[in-house]
Amino acid sequence: MLSSLGRWQLSRPVRLPKHTSLLPRVVFNTWEHRYCVVYKPYGWSMRNDGTALGRPSLETTFTPFLPGNSSPEIHSGQNEELDRMKQDLPLPDEIDQPRDRLRDGKLHFPINVEVGVAGLCVVCTDKSISRQFKTHYREHALRQTFRLLARPALSPHSTDFFSPDGRLLEYGVVESCMSWSKDDQRWQPVECSSNDSTVGTEFRLVEAGVGDLCMYEVMTTPSKPGYITAHFAEGGLDIVENSDGLPYMQLSRLEFPDPLNPTGKSIIINVEPEQEMVAALHGQILSA
Repeated sequence: MLSSLGRWQLSRPVRLPKHTSLLPRVVFNTWEHRYCVVYKPYGWSMRNDGTALGRPSLETTFTPFLPGNSSPEIHSGQNEELDRMKQDLPLPDEIDQPRDRLRDGKLHFPINVEVGVAGLCVVCTDKSISRQFKTHYREHALRQTFRLLARPALSPHSTDFFSPDGRLLEYGVVESCMSWSKDDQRWQPVECSSNDSTVGTEFRLVEAGVGDLCMYEVMTTPSKPGYITAHFAEGGLDIVENSDGLPYMQLSRLEFPDPLNPTGKSIIINVEPEQEMVAALHGQILSA
């Protein structure tokens, strides 16, 4: 079930520097922890694999900073730290596992964030924590909120996003099933059959700008940017692209149970809008 965007509280705001599109930045925890949250710029890949296509990646940038991947003298206390972490709160699949099953000198990305989307990414330094986040994602316990720019399209407008007199709705929930179009290489909303799972997109109009541009906050369940794009397009709204042909879409909020303290409160992390996004909304040109 979707929770009202209007009731969400900003409990852990993070102020990003200007021009955050240039470099990634750790915004929660550090590489000494078992996981952290990184702000990924537009156009960056998460992994240095066949999908990167020559783009800069978080994996290549941050792997050298992991404990044990630089001078061994600096990280001589790593084994003791791993022992302490296991004594503090071992996860079920960690018990009696070899030490290299905890930290293997690699980064693990439990939830993919597409190249064309800027924003918050969970990065883990061991497989066990990564599995915990994957489980939270599958069970919808990890919630992602996206901020985006859109404008009314020339196509017919849907009552999901527009009032009968053509005004933009300030809040709404759109539900449908989704089908992948091989020809168009995108998701398309379709009617649900008895065995299909419903996709729900909850949106809130944050601000209206110049030239019919609008800023929205959106959450979809299951969480996938392609579902958001499909529902907006079906409803008569085009997501605006930047000068690089990437959508103005930012993963601006993460909420998840703390994997190291399951009985504690959920962790909520928010970031401010990208400077480039705000400038586009107000019809301004952001200088380099």
